[in-house]
Order: sequence, then C-alpha cells, then structure tokens
Amino acid sequence: MAEGCVLAVESSAPDGGGAALLRDNSQILYEALLHEGIRGGQGIAPAVQECLQESKKLALPLLGLAVDIGPGSYTGLRVGVIFTKAFAFGRNLPLCGIHSLDAIAWQERLCAKVMVVITEARKNELYVAVYDCTDTSASRRKEIQALSPEEIIPLIAELPAGAMVIGSGLKQLEQDKLIAAAPQVRLGEPLRAPSPRAIAELGLRSLMKNPQGEPVQELQPVYPRRKDVSMPILGEAVEKYDE
Repeated sequence: MAEGCVLAVESSAPDGGGAALLRDNSQILYEALLHEGIRGGQGIAPAVQECLQESKKLALPLLGLAVDIGPGSYTGLRVGVIFTKAFAFGRNLPLCGIHSLDAIAWQERLCAKVMVVITEARKNELYVAVYDCTDTSASRRKEIQALSPEEIIPLIAELPAGAMVIGSGLKQLEQDKLIAAAPQVRLGEPLRAPSPRAIAELGLRSLMKNPQGEPVQELQPVYPRRKDVSMPILGEAVEKYDE
C-alpha cells in the first residue's frame, strides 16, 4: 500500500460516533469524537472535515475509507453509510464496510481469549457474536445473530472459564440468571459502539488485503433480524421501522 492514510466513519450508536484518520503504518493521526446528544449521524460531516484538515497539514493523501455498517442505530448507520459512499464515489477512493461488533471485539481483544459482544437491538432482541482473540486478531466464529435475552444466557453458559462478555446488551440480561448459569465468565464494559479508531484500524487491514475495496453501490448497513422481521435497504421508506 502506498504512503497515506485511511479515513473512518463510525455512526452505529444512537448518538455519538465520529471519524478517525489512521496512517498506513497504523499510527492514529486524528480522532474526532461526537458528543452524546448528537443523534442520527448528525455531526459526521464536521468530524470528517476535521480529519481532512489534519491530513492536509501533514500532506498525506487519502488511500481509502472505512465505515461502520452495523448492526446498530437504524438512522445513524444510514447517515454514516450514505455519507461515506458519496464521499468515496466523489473522490474515486476504495471503501470497505466494518461490522460494529467486530470492531468492538478488536478494540477489546487484549481483555480475553474468548469474547462475546452483545449490543442492543429492538423488538426484545440483542445482537450477539463470539470471538477468538489474540494480540493481533479478533476472529468471529460465525455470523452475527439477533437473539432474545433468554436465548443468549445458554450460549454464554457454554463458554470456557475466563471468557468475557461485553457490550451495551449486558444491561438487558438478568444479572442473577446470568451469574448463576455462567459463573465462569467475566463481565466487561457495556460499550455501546466501537471507537472511530477501531473502525480505521480494521479498515486499514481490510484495504491492505483488498486495495480495490468493496463495490460502492452494493455496500449496505447490516441489520440482522429473525426471518419474520424485515428491514429496508437504502432508499426505502422508513416510517414503519424503529430508530
């Protein structure tokens, strides 16, 4: 990969998020975080502009973009993905999508060898995935699932001693039942979303493997749902869907 930097956008939380600028040698150059209360991806454009100003100061070209594609906030993800797709298309830059749970596991990978990331969803569901972690990787075992809190506790009970459970979905689990069913696991931070830096770091790794990135037109937010619950694609009406 040529010398330059990767720009990342994170908007998977209902409020907050931001943008980050990462050099090709994995050095973080700038991170613009949005304050809580900025909802639905608002403030993404100013955060990106701050990163661009920094890249101009350092005379470093943009090599590509990375964006959080979820799962997460319905409105926030759509704003972030649409903005980043337009930016990539307008500047003819490669783009890659990063799953929010993958990025959370990546940024917390040093905490445990086995990690479960659980984040809030809607309709009495939680998003969940299990990861095998090392100093240099956080490998997801299978697809991210949307499960009820009652379905997740047996899953956690099967984990080995020392495994860690993290994410905003922790507060939707009955703590007494969880501790009784899985006394061998550790409970971590109730993180709502990954940092923009984590999206940038995984984006750089993705673009190093695939410098062409993903087809911009095909990139979509990810909303795992059970078979009887549908979610729209970009461009569809949103009135019947949750935030």
